[in-house]
Amino acid sequence: MSRRQNGLLGVLRSHPVMSLAFALALALVLFFATGLVRHAIYWSDPAHQAQPLEGWMTPRYIANSWNVDGPELAKHLGVSEAPKERPTLQDIADKRGVPLETIIAIAESYLTAHARIK
Repeated sequence: MSRRQNGLLGVLRSHPVMSLAFALALALVLFFATGLVRHAIYWSDPAHQAQPLEGWMTPRYIANSWNVDGPELAKHLGVSEAPKERPTLQDIADKRGVPLETIIAIAESYLTAHARIK
């Protein structure tokens, strides 16, 4: 008759599969929680809110900065609903054959009408 071990080591030895499953679940929770915290800290910084539009920005970045619906902004700019890449404003202008200022003006008109940060 073996003596039952107490504590964490005993649990690990007596339930190795469940211990591994718990460790993997904990790792996933920490991974996603870290991303959530980083996102919240970055976008709560006033320096990242309502930034002036530049060519390097993507519709998603602008949507986060201005607190608007990203897919709607992308649709307004003529980007497909599920683009394979993350096009910048400069990429959108180049693809449409118009100056960057035109795309920025289109985006700004959308932001004027829909932005929750002013």
